[in-house]
Amino acid sequence: MTIDVAVFAMGAGVGLVVGGAGASTYLMASIRRIRRDADAAIRTFDEARAMLDRAQVSICLVKDRTLVACNRGFERLFGYGPGEPIGKSTRILYESDEAHEAGGDDYQQIAEGLFVGDAQLVRKDGTSIWVADHGEALDRNDLARGTVWTAFDITERKRIETEIRLVNARLELAQNAGGVGIYDKDYVSGTFYRSPQTERLFGLPPGGFGHG
Repeated sequence: MTIDVAVFAMGAGVGLVVGGAGASTYLMASIRRIRRDADAAIRTFDEARAMLDRAQVSICLVKDRTLVACNRGFERLFGYGPGEPIGKSTRILYESDEAHEAGGDDYQQIAEGLFVGDAQLVRKDGTSIWVADHGEALDRNDLARGTVWTAFDITERKRIETEIRLVNARLELAQNAGGVGIYDKDYVSGTFYRSPQTERLFGLPPGGFGHG
């Protein structure tokens, strides 16, 4: 008498079937099911990976301040080749050891919720860039499990903001030197703007014009 023994994977454990020809049939059916499930899981993973890689935003997973995963958006933003950043310290994103150490303070915010802010980082070639950064823990009670970071380039926005501040500072100097004030009304919103110099010309304190 021949006894067939079929052993097959079943979730996280192992299944055992003892019997005749039916055991072999059951085993083959189980193997086919497992392969189908594995193929479906691989397809789902590949599709998710394709979506992440096509996203314009930078996404990375960090554990113990080490890059363990990232998408192509991250590699494009920071100038790295496919897979090149994996396994490297996040120190590669900072201009100096001091800046990298200071960046560790962000994790305190993540432990309390999430981090949202602007950060000045560097690309592989040393170029300084500004990014809008967002960091969140996979498990707030256990940061060792990793944190997910998303970022997008705001370098141009920062450049424009700096230029606007410089223009405004120069304009204020010119107004003060020439004794000229500015009065402006937005007829859509109904709001008014008067420069500090305008108020001084009329001998009024800041906000002395009121709202009219």
